[in-house]
Amino acid sequence: MDRLPLSPHDWHGTWNYTMRPEPLAPPLPARPAEFGRFPAGDKRPARLRHPSLTGLEPAAFDDLAARYRAWRAEHPPILLPGKRPDGGPGAGGRRLSAADQLVVFLLKKRWSMTNAVLAEATGLSKSRIGATLWDAAPVLTALGHTASTGALTVTTAQQLAAIAGHDLASSRPAPRSRSY
Repeated sequence: MDRLPLSPHDWHGTWNYTMRPEPLAPPLPARPAEFGRFPAGDKRPARLRHPSLTGLEPAAFDDLAARYRAWRAEHPPILLPGKRPDGGPGAGGRRLSAADQLVVFLLKKRWSMTNAVLAEATGLSKSRIGATLWDAAPVLTALGHTASTGALTVTTAQQLAAIAGHDLASSRPAPRSRSY
């Protein structure tokens, strides 16, 4: 859409516009592979994988994620009639990668966080966190992994960010003003 020669109208320019009889604009440059704030395939911010939060160094985390994916591939879920493990049609945004599932589980177990605080820190719903914990716990038990316990109970997303040395306020976008 950015390449089309459009002239927006004054009233609702995103809906009302005139297309000019001109060639398309040149293609936009390709984004680098590291573009964005999420690792490839993951939807949770990479800062949540910080070793001080998960209790695992990056190599150990990647190894656990690979073993977790392999176990899940060898033990697919049992499908009940009328139920879909992926959340059904349109659930694409709610699906979590193996790394995201591990982050949720490790943060919950390591810092004794409530689902509400974990939801605020990860941007997930409390029900998605509950379902992720329900799915991940038996897999990690089968893999023989136990989460190390943190020194305190985390009660806010800001407190969790501070443990990793991250300023949560500076990473949030400014609130958008609305006019009616």
